[in-house]
Order: sequence, then C-alpha cells, then structure tokens
Amino acid sequence: KKSGLLSGSQHPGKKTMSAAASLEDAEDEKVFLERSVEFSQEGDQLMQKRQYVKALQFYEQAKKLMPKGHELSSSVDANRAECYLLMNRHADAVSAAANANRVDMREVLHALGAQDAGGDLRNRCATVVS
Repeated sequence: KKSGLLSGSQHPGKKTMSAAASLEDAEDEKVFLERSVEFSQEGDQLMQKRQYVKALQFYEQAKKLMPKGHELSSSVDANRAECYLLMNRHADAVSAAANANRVDMREVLHALGAQDAGGDLRNRCATVVS
C-alpha cells in the first residue's frame, strides 16, 4: 500500500526550488558577465592610453568574473597576452595566449621572434610552451 507522501523527485516544491535556484544562478552569471565586460572595456581604454599595468589589472578582474567557457573568455586572454607583450613580459604573454582558444601560438611566437633579431626570445618562449 502506498503512503500519501511524495518522493523527493515527485514533490512539487522541490521542482520549484530547483527552477528558482537555476534562475538565480543564471541571473548571477549574467551579472558577472556584464561586470566582466565592463572590466575588459576599461582595460581596453587603459591600453589605448598605454597604461599597461592598470590595464592588466582590469583584464585580470574580467577573467576572474567571466563565466567559465564563455566565448568572450578567449578575447580577454588575448588582451592579456597583448598587454604582457607590450610590457616585455614575453613568457607571460605566451602563457596568456595559450589560454586564448582563438590565438594560434605560431603567430604569437612569430610576432615575438620578429622583435628579437637574435632568435633567443623565440627559443625561450618555445621552452615555456613545451
């Protein structure tokens, strides 16, 4: 004989709570994404002013707030890589570029090598990548 109690999966309140939690998570993610975009845009403005240290700080904050796997994440990583490159922090530039899904590491190494006529920089960066 069945009791009048509903199992956890059949309880209507449980389903509503899950939907509410899911909606709250989606709203939180939206807020984090919006804030991340704002930080990234501020970083872009600082890059134009050649204030690379400050720009990098904004890009780092944008990266922290960006939802994992979001399509804009690679753009933030590419901006970080450019910032590091302009600060002559080549190993950090390669590392940030490696995180950017859309950046071809051969292009990054080629750009770095073009700045280092002796080729030593290319060898050091290749070591970081491998």
